[in-house]
Amino acid sequence: PFGEVYVGITGIQVTDIEYTITYRPGADAAWATPPTGLSETSESGVYATTVTPGEDGKASYTIDSAASVKKDGYTFVGWDANGSWPSSNKVVKPGGTITDITGPIVLNAKFEKDYTIMFQSEYSGASGLMTSATSNGTKYTVPVEPTMYGFTFAGWKATYTNSGAELTPKSSFAPSEQITGITQ
Repeated sequence: PFGEVYVGITGIQVTDIEYTITYRPGADAAWATPPTGLSETSESGVYATTVTPGEDGKASYTIDSAASVKKDGYTFVGWDANGSWPSSNKVVKPGGTITDITGPIVLNAKFEKDYTIMFQSEYSGASGLMTSATSNGTKYTVPVEPTMYGFTFAGWKATYTNSGAELTPKSSFAPSEQITGITQ
């Protein structure tokens, strides 16, 4: 009819559409366990699969629960999913499901830096010291006061630059750099 415009695509069924899901480990990272049942693409270390949407044009995909990546000095925390889905740019844990996919998705490995935290004594014979621990952004609890016959613990002398960590016994903090506490 006069004055009406029809816009659309005809002849394409939803079953003819596939969305690509691509796993990328990232720079300086290597697969600890590559995704199972997927083929490596022409790009070394990159794996991909496809999903078919339902009649509503949306698909879902469950991330391989065994797929993990390693990178020296970092802890793998999940997949940063970028692409065509409403919750784009969110970290999805292995085994998690992405829903409402409406186009290609790229899964980039997400890491948090590891930090070494050491509590040491300037004197031999002190007990109750924590010699080393690592943390990747999670809260770390300062150990109890160390003991040494004939000495009174006066606190921790800390070496760090920007963390603002309060190193009092049993306090908690999330490290953002390497920290060393020396008994005083």
